[in-house]
Amino acid sequence: MVAFPVRTTVISALLALISVFQITALDTNAWEWRFVAGGATVGAGAFSPEGRYYFPAEDRYLYALDPNGVMIWRTDLGRRATGGIAVLPDGTIIVTLARGRVVALNMDGLPIWEADLEGDNVFAPVVYRNGIVVLADRSGQVGAWTHHGRLVWQVGLDEPITAAPISTSDGTLVIATSDGSIELLRPDGALVQRRYIGEVATTLVSGDRIYLGSSAGRVIAIDLDGEPIWRADVGSAVQSLRVLASGDVLATTDDGSLARVTESGVVAWRVAPGTAQMLPAESSVELIAASTDGVVTSLDLSGNLIWQMRLPDQPTAVTRGTTGQLIVSTQTWVTYAYSDGTSPDVTPAWGTSRANPSRSGGTGSGRQPAASYNSSAPYLASWGLIRSGSQSQQTVTMRRLWDRAWSGRLQGDYHWILEIAEYVAGAPYLGPISQSGTPSIARRARTDAIRTVGLIGDLYSVELLVTLMEYEPDPVFQAEILGALGRLGAVIDAEFARRLRAQIARDVATGPDDRLAASVVEFVLDVDEFRGGYMNPEIADVLLLIASSNYSRAVRTDALDALRAIARADAP
Repeated sequence: MVAFPVRTTVISALLALISVFQITALDTNAWEWRFVAGGATVGAGAFSPEGRYYFPAEDRYLYALDPNGVMIWRTDLGRRATGGIAVLPDGTIIVTLARGRVVALNMDGLPIWEADLEGDNVFAPVVYRNGIVVLADRSGQVGAWTHHGRLVWQVGLDEPITAAPISTSDGTLVIATSDGSIELLRPDGALVQRRYIGEVATTLVSGDRIYLGSSAGRVIAIDLDGEPIWRADVGSAVQSLRVLASGDVLATTDDGSLARVTESGVVAWRVAPGTAQMLPAESSVELIAASTDGVVTSLDLSGNLIWQMRLPDQPTAVTRGTTGQLIVSTQTWVTYAYSDGTSPDVTPAWGTSRANPSRSGGTGSGRQPAASYNSSAPYLASWGLIRSGSQSQQTVTMRRLWDRAWSGRLQGDYHWILEIAEYVAGAPYLGPISQSGTPSIARRARTDAIRTVGLIGDLYSVELLVTLMEYEPDPVFQAEILGALGRLGAVIDAEFARRLRAQIARDVATGPDDRLAASVVEFVLDVDEFRGGYMNPEIADVLLLIASSNYSRAVRTDALDALRAIARADAP
């Protein structure tokens, strides 16, 4: 561990003088829009890729606003929110509530699933790009769920957790505990190692390294193997950290100060634009912070003051919108949107400020590398029976794996079961070519494999299933693939809608098969559960084609009912 000298430049007095003569102050009343909720905002909220802003309030409602500040809907959460909120890649909204409750809602604000952790005080979710959600509470309970609520694994740590967990670019989960240690877990929940750091963490962030802010007022850089590299003293307990594109780290502290620590561990500057706690907002070109005394401050990355303004009331959260707006929530229940003329960095695809997608690839894929499980006995035995066994052995093996996925008994085996299921599902068309041709897989084994992929709920499986749908001519397997995609809550884009329409048209031309049409209708309704009223409108053409073709009366009626369901206009 290397210690570096701390070099602090105090410029707060100079900044105050400059602000009198040269700094442009934003007009507090020059907001683009404002919205009044039924209670004070809880936390900073989160943005969807489409620009919707979700935030919970003290009135127990979750609000959804469009980019113009107009409420789309609000949903009663049933109990007080704790401020943890994230938007998954498929649009599912995850919100943490009091007494350990976590709820998932679709894009219409309708509940999809909920889970209860054993302890209270659940931290903000860690979201992997494949849709896996990791939740932890202060008592030390940690678990992972798929985006539709299937428990993947759950562990209990020996010590309480002191800071919101993060994920590194390779998917390693980093958890800080009250004894001054960090624990590194694989995406399957298995402990990689436990490292004593000697500091109680208040916040964590990942970049090319792991950065830890401590209650003792230090920023610590740790390599991805858990070994400390340097420590820098920023003067007071660290409240939040952010990694810049240069590799430097910005820290806010509980005495209202802001500090920049270089990549080598030197404190380049430290300023105190406010006298109270700072609430930082994301940006690559400036640091914006709202102090709890009502002052919003903008600094450039060298610590120079750009502008300041005073709000009419105490801010409770400040964040950046997808279009560059500064979103400020206040204690008087009012949320303001300001435009200050600066350009924000690229907004992450889901709400999390504890990783740096531009440098580290975000929160990892969430899939465990095969090297971590390819020597286990169950994995090797199952592969042996699938690859070289008889078709009856393949069927029995795949039925056993499907049963495990259905019953939720995936603890520690999620990733290798998914690998085998994906292989069997795509083997006739996407499997390896050998001298003996493509693998011979029993039909019943393929059916169970496709169903298993849908049950497990990994969003990375969507690409495999969509590709497989292009190759598969058998209506029975086409129906199974659509069923799996529906359970995954796959996003229907315009291209996939057109492909579905083309397949229905071919089916009609060669002799309508009710199985394919019925599976398309069921798929649309399943996806509607996740997407709500935001499904691609071209799917209506697919349903109209089914309803107007020579399918059975029951299938045509179901298609019309599905069309009415997705065209509903009953948003609250």
